[in-house]
Amino acid sequence: MAIFICTIEGVRGRTLHIYDTKVEIETQVTVGSVVTGNATDGEKTIFLKDVVGVQFKRSGLMLGYLQFETPSMQMNNQDHNMLSENTFTFQGDDLNLLMKKIRDFLVDRIEGYKYGTAKPIEDAITDELLSAMRQAKLHVNSRFLTDLEKQRAQQAAEERAQAQQEYEEQLAARKAEIAAMGDEDPLKKFLAEAELCSRINEVVQLWKNYNFPSEALYNDVQAKLEENQKMERMYGKGAVNVAKTIESIRGMME
Repeated sequence: MAIFICTIEGVRGRTLHIYDTKVEIETQVTVGSVVTGNATDGEKTIFLKDVVGVQFKRSGLMLGYLQFETPSMQMNNQDHNMLSENTFTFQGDDLNLLMKKIRDFLVDRIEGYKYGTAKPIEDAITDELLSAMRQAKLHVNSRFLTDLEKQRAQQAAEERAQAQQEYEEQLAARKAEIAAMGDEDPLKKFLAEAELCSRINEVVQLWKNYNFPSEALYNDVQAKLEENQKMERMYGKGAVNVAKTIESIRGMME
């Protein structure tokens, strides 16, 4: 059974119902549908695997439309694409972005069916499309989309946890390497430890734990750290790049 995704209300009596495998274009009797000769169209079901082309026009001075071309297309009015029973018409700048994302989604589905590469519907609906549908306050399959959002949130949380675990393992391994250096080369060890810092203030505190024989070098490094520490306090963490600071200190030591 097809999975219902959302419904979009258009103009000229048109309503578009979108499923994972098909679309339904519903036409109701309105002044616009009578004028365009579409007052008795009822409901047209188009299976995505049968679509051979998609035409899309943004809404502007004229109506926007999304048309689905099929091999045996029987159009009830061939004077204009907008009047075809295979066409969903819409109006308003607020719908342009949504309809562009809907068009992209449907084209990807159609291509997938044609070449046997169709993704599961859970993977085919992008976060951007989800957000656009929510913002447009469409009638949606709330249970399906809410479950999908929960599933993606859980997956993202698991990926963050995995990344954090890998980072902590790498950090522990690097700390073990630094500890194994001993105190024979304090400059090298300081730079190695400093690379693990995320803020200049941490580098400054680390620097205070080291004693170096060269007073001139110590004073130069101290001045550089104090200068960058002041910038960090004034403008925040992003104002000073720790890696560049360490690189400049390494240049002083060479």
